[in-house]
Amino acid sequence: MNEEQPKSLGKKILTVVITVIVTIFLLCIIILVWVLVKNPLNVRGVILFKLGWIDKPVQIMPSIKNNENTTEEIINVTTNPESEKITPITQTAPTTQTIPMTEEQRRAVENFGIDPDSIVITPAMEDCFVEKLGEQRVSEIKNGSAPGVLEMVKASSCL
Repeated sequence: MNEEQPKSLGKKILTVVITVIVTIFLLCIIILVWVLVKNPLNVRGVILFKLGWIDKPVQIMPSIKNNENTTEEIINVTTNPESEKITPITQTAPTTQTIPMTEEQRRAVENFGIDPDSIVITPAMEDCFVEKLGEQRVSEIKNGSAPGVLEMVKASSCL
């Protein structure tokens, strides 16, 4: 009389469902820990900003306020072969200023986890954007169109 009875269909289904739920839960925890440790694509900053644990989105470049002290003089010394006189040529480096953005663009950049006031675009960065997104899309963004999430991911390597 001590025979083992086979599990009923309901118990089998319940066992499978619970196993799947526990597996998904553990995978979510493992992925969350991996994101918080490795920080791929600045995701950690976005998550912490959205949860309200930090006050500002993550900055890609430190913010530099515009003042006269941010400009450096670059002096190139050239020699004039006719007079053998040394003539310094001075050039001022471009000042760092924030980019004028529409509210929609600012929101898109903040949602990606970047402080809009910290973004400074150099000509080399702009060339990289053209390479990644195309000339037409870059000109649309310059004219006020907000970049999409996929475009932000593609162009994040340029920052």
